Amino acid sequence: MKRATCNIRSFTSQINVKIDQVLNDYKRQLILVEHKAFKGYEYFLFNKKIQPYPIDKLISRMELDNIGKKTLRKSYDEFQDKYNNLINQYVKPRAESNDLSSNAKQIAEKLIQKPSQVKWNASVRDTITSLLAYIFALWTLNNSEHCFDIIDLEEKKRYLVKPHQTQIVSILCMLGINDKKEHLKNRVVEIGIGEGKSLIVAVTACVLALLGFDIRCVCYNEDLCQRSSNEFSYLFQTLGITEYIRYVTFNKLCEELINEN
Repeated sequence: MKRATCNIRSFTSQINVKIDQVLNDYKRQLILVEHKAFKGYEYFLFNKKIQPYPIDKLISRMELDNIGKKTLRKSYDEFQDKYNNLINQYVKPRAESNDLSSNAKQIAEKLIQKPSQVKWNASVRDTITSLLAYIFALWTLNNSEHCFDIIDLEEKKRYLVKPHQTQIVSILCMLGINDKKEHLKNRVVEIGIGEGKSLIVAVTACVLALLGFDIRCVCYNEDLCQRSSNEFSYLFQTLGITEYIRYVTFNKLCEELINEN
């Protein structure tokens, strides 16, 4: 763009304005990313930008029968009630995240699956919403240091990093919460750009790893694998499931599958 100003003098001022806008936006984003002191404000801006999409409207657009939609809405409400109660209880200075991880492990221990005999019945699916609430509360707590000085609870919530409706519903669908059949099967969920795919994958991996599965999360390249693995390493370590979750590329996954056979 700057080179163009040398050749098109009549547009020099307009192009320079555009360049200044890009540079200012870049510098603002760089400051927010590189300095933790601004982390809370970054979350505040994100929460403000991502306006809550009405859950009823979201579910109504899904290709499900009425029973599936009602089941999904019921599970979503149960998750929100449990998650909000945990947030109100634990998001405070010196809160013990060990309680959250211990409770999550205790819930999962009752549902451990055997590779040769996976039981994905109603009791398992009904318990998953509670397990999800503990995992997400642990994730929120790990990113909440910046809001401890805020006294008002409602104001504090505006600065918390929280899962949004699309992420929650996507995970519930991937885990077959809305399915009447009692088995875990392959599923495809399409997530839009910027809607938090990495968090959806990580939390789904946490649930399955806690239930006894070995998980491979597949990314396009090594950089994405490393970035996602590092981003959620605290969550995996706290839940004691690091050894059961690996991030690999598509090529690496294909190589492993070929070698296994």
